[in-house]
Amino acid sequence: MASELNNALLELGLSPSESELYVLSLASGPLSVPVIATRLKLQRPYVYTLIKSLREKGLAPNTTGYQRTFNVESPNVVLELLRKKRQSLEALTTNIAAEMPAYLASYRQGGERTQVRFYEGREKFLELYQRILIEEATETLYFGEATNFFKVIGPESLASWVEQRVQKKIRIRTLMPRDRASEGIPSDHLLLRETRVIHPMHAKQLPASFQVFGKNVIFWQPVTPVAVVLQDEYLAQLMRTTFELLWQQGERI
Repeated sequence: MASELNNALLELGLSPSESELYVLSLASGPLSVPVIATRLKLQRPYVYTLIKSLREKGLAPNTTGYQRTFNVESPNVVLELLRKKRQSLEALTTNIAAEMPAYLASYRQGGERTQVRFYEGREKFLELYQRILIEEATETLYFGEATNFFKVIGPESLASWVEQRVQKKIRIRTLMPRDRASEGIPSDHLLLRETRVIHPMHAKQLPASFQVFGKNVIFWQPVTPVAVVLQDEYLAQLMRTTFELLWQQGERI
């Protein structure tokens, strides 16, 4: 129990000494500074410093005048402070996530090395799929087969992804061989989606796919499944240009 409380206090930014003082006072009740100094093996001036810090952090009552003893606030205050911190972090996380595409757009790779990451297995596939929605602000491009890809993603995850994409107003253009899978996702203005197909004879020649978002290129290989991500603004631009050339040959559905 004490270790969990210590972890909570450390999470709130208390030093180990401040945490020890809080736990001691909580267990023993009001204590004089000399007693606290003896039990914690600290100098009295330092104990006064710790007491002042706990009061400033809302974990000890603010008092006026001379006090013979010191005591701390109830553990309920610790819980409330943790909840407030969590709410603050959640709000900050939401704001940072909303601005992430802008931050990434302003990031200049320069001479930095290309980053390569591998994702293996369905869970990692889904993790990477969600990353697209975090890092893209306007439009993502998908080229290649869809049947096996949709099997890996699954209908529920796909529907959720589309809903989130529309909420974020991220457009998508898809270019695939004409087959049952591609015909199942025709162009849809409300879903911010435009679909084009190429001759079905190319289907067997496209066992995998690539997708461009932000400054990244994903190579999806859904049979295993494995995905490889290249984070490189120049390669991303190359693949966008390649997609545009292929796009001109597609037929809108």
